[in-house]
Amino acid sequence: MTVTHTSFRARRRRLAAALALGLLVAGSGTTALADESPSPSASATAEASPEAGADQKNDQSPAGQGQASQSPAEQGQAGQSDQQAAGGAAAQEANGFKADNPGWANATKHTGAAHGVEENYTAKWTRADAMQIQRVSNPNAPSGTNSMPEQLTMPEISNGFPATSEDVWVWDTWTLTDEAAHQISYNGWEIAFSLVADRHAGYTFDDRHTHARLGFFYRKAGTQTSSADGANSSNGGWIYGGHVFPDGASGSIFEDQSFTAQTEWSGSARLMEGNKIRMFYTSVAFYNTTAGGSGDKGYGQDGNGGASKPYDPRIVQSEGRIHADENGVWLTGFRTQHQLLVPDGKYYQTREQNPGVNFRDPFTFRDQNNPSDPTEYMVFEGNSAFVREQQYVDTAAKAGQNTTLATCTEEDLGYEKGDPKAETVEAVNQRGGYYQPGQRGAGSGQEQGDD
Repeated sequence: MTVTHTSFRARRRRLAAALALGLLVAGSGTTALADESPSPSASATAEASPEAGADQKNDQSPAGQGQASQSPAEQGQAGQSDQQAAGGAAAQEANGFKADNPGWANATKHTGAAHGVEENYTAKWTRADAMQIQRVSNPNAPSGTNSMPEQLTMPEISNGFPATSEDVWVWDTWTLTDEAAHQISYNGWEIAFSLVADRHAGYTFDDRHTHARLGFFYRKAGTQTSSADGANSSNGGWIYGGHVFPDGASGSIFEDQSFTAQTEWSGSARLMEGNKIRMFYTSVAFYNTTAGGSGDKGYGQDGNGGASKPYDPRIVQSEGRIHADENGVWLTGFRTQHQLLVPDGKYYQTREQNPGVNFRDPFTFRDQNNPSDPTEYMVFEGNSAFVREQQYVDTAAKAGQNTTLATCTEEDLGYEKGDPKAETVEAVNQRGGYYQPGQRGAGSGQEQGDD
């Protein structure tokens, strides 16, 4: 099969993200429309801008946290403080600002309106939004416990939960879908695809990311294994079918075959006509002299003290066939790999601009609000094309890429005018809030294929 995935016309769709308590990520994403001229490999493009995030200390205990009893003198001081706070709040209201939660910055106001896939719209999750996570978190929660209110988090899964497989570790998982992104079965079997890594190969669980392969599981459609309280007495009936791609297939796209590890990361699977499956996924090459290390901490140094160069992530498509009978499910094909997207250094950050770049996780779909639209859309993850650190400027320049250092903007912070808890752009940038501007890109295009 061949794919005409073409050049991408940029449209802005930015997401600013910031995680409080030291891990703050800001984002920008893009909707891009493909033209009709064929191209064997398209560079992803998107109009991007620097986004923000950085640490900020708690300056007030979370609401609902218990307080010690006070002496009469302390009560008087507290009462006076309350009066001062009330007076300050009144003054703020007089200036047009009202705190939703006294002592904390207001979240950015969002309309929540829906927007069409072709609309030139920017969705942002700002630092002001992210600060609400810090507001409801308990900073005194013991290590390994949940610091968030129970009603805002998923139920805890016991460590005794049955393993899906005793032979492979299983993490990122997605199901077989149709063009409407509906989960579907095939000939009476449910199909799931996962990142898997060999439990018995000698590396640790933490090293699984540099050894990941795409695997698949199947079980009889309609299998019911959960009890009333949600606990499973088995692995859910899933049968491990093995790897999706033949050994070595996913690494064939890399011009530099000197990689010390080559892995397959997340994506999505679409059932096309008949029994044809199109797998969209991320192929990654690691170039560490210390084999098996996750490394790539920067140019000339891996995580174990050896020489390296940055890892190379690319978005790829491969086609195969699914087969099933009363005894099980098996796959064929998936030998030929088609590179679809690589970051270009103008709209999406490259490994020259940031050795820890993100560019991965494609998911495809059609616009269900417009059934007459045959366009295939893809969303994926990337970073805005800015240089992460000064030390990478020369390397980016030699590659002909954007050399602007990442910074955040007032818009990225999203604070309401007059908010006394608002931070300045300068302060956030100084604390490293610009480090990882992120994007959720959206591409579209017509695909042509044959076997």
